[in-house]
Amino acid sequence: MDTMDCTQARYRLSEYQDGALETAAEAELAAHLRGCGDCAAVAGSLAAVRERLRDLSPETAPPELIAGVLAGIGAEGRNTGGGSASTGADAPKSFLSRFRVPLEAAAALLLFVSVYWYQRTSPPAAPPASTSATQSPAAASHSGVSPSVPKEAKEEAAGTRRGAPSTETSSPGTGILRAKRDASGGRAPAAGAAAKPRTWTAADLPAVPALRASTDSERIVPAAPPPGPTADGSTTGESRPSRSFAAPPFRLLRPLPYGRDVVLNMEREHRDGAEDRIAVAALRLGGIVERVERETGPTPEDASGTVRVVLPEAAAARFLEELGRIGTIPPEGKPEAIDLPAGPRAGTVAYAVRIRVR
Repeated sequence: MDTMDCTQARYRLSEYQDGALETAAEAELAAHLRGCGDCAAVAGSLAAVRERLRDLSPETAPPELIAGVLAGIGAEGRNTGGGSASTGADAPKSFLSRFRVPLEAAAALLLFVSVYWYQRTSPPAAPPASTSATQSPAAASHSGVSPSVPKEAKEEAAGTRRGAPSTETSSPGTGILRAKRDASGGRAPAAGAAAKPRTWTAADLPAVPALRASTDSERIVPAAPPPGPTADGSTTGESRPSRSFAAPPFRLLRPLPYGRDVVLNMEREHRDGAEDRIAVAALRLGGIVERVERETGPTPEDASGTVRVVLPEAAAARFLEELGRIGTIPPEGKPEAIDLPAGPRAGTVAYAVRIRVR
């Protein structure tokens, strides 16, 4: 006969599976599990959890975690030990004892996760430092002994500097060093001694042409240009060059990379503003003015100039007619009508109008 309800049965499932219940209580719980499907399912789930916990591989927990668990267990024992001393099925249970199985499962899971996290985050152990450090080549060079000589040679050199006799061994290198020491009067030659410098002859040196350089620097100094003409006729380098009224070289009549030159003769009284009139004529015919140059002269009326224009090919003849109205184009300075000077682009012509004052 089932005399136990579901709440009491589930409270005692852990003790029932551990075999800690008394015979009468165990029989009552077994009878309840046979008649209650829900409690039987809970008992099966609990048994499966306990079985999986037993299959977990043991892991070493950090010291602080084990100390905390032991402290909690001790506190629980103190709280339950000072209460009622009654035992049996009707003995009162503490609050924590009702959740013993979930707490055990949670503690085991927390232990596994903590160990896994501790192993992942802990830095790898550094390899132990070697206690026997070998002498580096730089340290060997400071000691006065070449690092390529045998150990016996180093001991010989060290003993010579201290003035103490070196310890001789029976190795083959010791016999060679002893023979060298006897041949040199009882002292082995220093390993780091400087070799005798080689004497070079003229035949060993390459033959290259010499370059004249200054004595106070390492730059090649070009020859100074000869002094120019002076106002007083002297040729000394300290004299100043004479003043010249000629146009600078970059302002002279330079040839065009394309197009044709046109010479335009002007009267002195019509010279003023000739460049502007030529530029206006080119712009009126749909062209552009590339550059206007005016050379210096004794007076503004006597100065020559140059106007460089680019026109459409169809406007070449009309532009020459406009130039004829502004000035006079001599026969030798007028290009042939059939010989159109090519401009910078296809379908264009270019002229450099050279103004000449008569």
